[in-house]
Amino acid sequence: MVQLAGCDDIHEFYTYTNRSFRNLISEPEQKDIEESIWRQINDGDGQVLLSVKRVAAEKANEKLEEAYNNEEVLKKEDIEND
Repeated sequence: MVQLAGCDDIHEFYTYTNRSFRNLISEPEQKDIEESIWRQINDGDGQVLLSVKRVAAEKANEKLEEAYNNEEVLKKEDIEND
């Protein structure tokens, strides 16, 4: 994505997008695309919340693994604030 956006590194990409993929989409198309994404996520059985929780859990697991590999100690808020 960094290269597709024409950026040299992740920091430039963060600045360019203001840390949101939404900013990669032209303003007139944002609403339609966001609605389409949510329709694809939600299978009609309330799976949106489950999908969001699953992604959050995966991110927390990655943080825990990284901390373990670096012999770091994490506090609960370190995992919840990301």
